[in-house]
Amino acid sequence: MKPEHIIESFELLASGKIPKESLEIIFENIMSGKSENVSLAMQSTNVSSMDEDKLNEILDKIIQNNIEFVKERGEHAVVTLMGIAMKEVRGKASGKMVNDLLRKKVSEL
Repeated sequence: MKPEHIIESFELLASGKIPKESLEIIFENIMSGKSENVSLAMQSTNVSSMDEDKLNEILDKIIQNNIEFVKERGEHAVVTLMGIAMKEVRGKASGKMVNDLLRKKVSEL
């Protein structure tokens, strides 16, 4: 992996074009030889920042699929929901954003 790959990745992170969770995916893709540069790694792994509307859609679906659990556990359900959500949005949304939105949605139920 070349220094310019690292620099480009962190520039994308700083500009908000990718979440920090995608760095590992990009680096792994380049180091394994699957991609020659950051752009190709992003394309082949479908890494990009997810907009908040799409994320809300996914989180709403996760909550609805687990509504009984959420009603039982209340805000304690967020930890489990967070795990489910991060598997689904891996590398496309920051953990902080997912956590904040989940907490808000669960508290509103």
